[in-house]
Amino acid sequence: MFQVKNGDKIKLAKIDPDFTDGFKDSDDVDDKTKKYTERLRALQYDLYAEGKRSLLICLQGLDAAGKDGTIDHVLGAMDPQGTRVCGFKVPSIEEASHDFLWRIEKQCRRKVR
Repeated sequence: MFQVKNGDKIKLAKIDPDFTDGFKDSDDVDDKTKKYTERLRALQYDLYAEGKRSLLICLQGLDAAGKDGTIDHVLGAMDPQGTRVCGFKVPSIEEASHDFLWRIEKQCRRKVR
């Protein structure tokens, strides 16, 4: 498993694309995935019940980078009523004049107090 901590510098060229993290086959991965899926559902429920925080996941990559597959795998484990996916194409002139998170922030729902 890869974990990136705040401030870490990442060089993809130094990551072995054949890395398997010790998994032997797809059945081995499926068992671990099922456990993570159950945990994600529980965490989503806890976030909803608390009503104070939310989770924002931003995926950025070129075409065919695997963003759709990641969304399917991660959000597929969650209650769809508690999720929302927004896609972004080439930035407009207005969007390009701001920092790269500006258009993402516009899509975030505000908390009602």
